[in-house]
Amino acid sequence: MMAHLSIRVLVIAGALLLGLSVSAVAVFVSIDCGSSESYVDDNNIRWVGDDAYIKTGENRTVENADSVRLREYRTLRVFSDKRNCYSIDVPKGERVIVRAKFHYGNYDGNSSSPVFDLQFDGNKWTIS
Repeated sequence: MMAHLSIRVLVIAGALLLGLSVSAVAVFVSIDCGSSESYVDDNNIRWVGDDAYIKTGENRTVENADSVRLREYRTLRVFSDKRNCYSIDVPKGERVIVRAKFHYGNYDGNSSSPVFDLQFDGNKWTIS
């Protein structure tokens, strides 16, 4: 039976990259926060949109998206609620490796990077 792993994310903007290690076989998923489509980047990494992993928030495009070199930084998801969860099914007892990257992109015109917290399955990570 699959354990339901909730990744609680208080994210205003960013690209979320998750590597999931399953037994001897490596499963790797790269989630493009705010994107609705899948694509392969210049490094041959397959990115998927985040629609299947979260049901809240609003997708947006960063300011001057065409000038942003990395495609995963061109879109974002804005959350108005205090808590938001990316949910990924992981077999019970398996370990999860998480690598998260963030790019503000001045989507709101405030020219001020946000402050937010990250929680992974109840373990708090703080970003300021």
